[in-house]
Amino acid sequence: MLWFIKPFRYLAGALRDLNSPRRIAWGVALGMVVGLVPKDNLTTAALGMLLLTVRINLAAGTCTALVCACLAAFCDPFTDRLGFALLTSPSLTPFWNWLFQCPAAAWSGLNNTIVIGSLALGLWLFYPTYFLSSRGVLRFQKRYGTRLSERLKKYRAYQALLGADLSTSWSWER
Repeated sequence: MLWFIKPFRYLAGALRDLNSPRRIAWGVALGMVVGLVPKDNLTTAALGMLLLTVRINLAAGTCTALVCACLAAFCDPFTDRLGFALLTSPSLTPFWNWLFQCPAAAWSGLNNTIVIGSLALGLWLFYPTYFLSSRGVLRFQKRYGTRLSERLKKYRAYQALLGADLSTSWSWER
């Protein structure tokens, strides 16, 4: 299987397996956190590894991470102020002193106001995102789940993405 077909295969599998709204909601919520945090530090690498290792809907997580990464730049002024408030808070000073004594803290990016503000915003929005997306997936599943699944099964591209043999699912001759 070609490497660029895998994301589409995951998406086709997500559309086929509409029976796991909790996993889709977890994927959306974790993808939102991964997408909000800037991408040049150890914190994002750890969140990305978490996204890839936890049993959630990977298509929902990666699609949400891509969308939130595009929208994260618009949140930077707010996350900069939030991160500055967190890093300069007198009650958190002992924690920051302890954390930045650790060797890996230099690569974590948590001394950057936008990184810590984006992480705090993502963690603060995690449960509301999970709750709303699970409700939305359940509502979508009740209204369109079976009809969409039956319609998609008719398309040869959908059958090929689900792993059917390309020679049997694609008719090259008409």
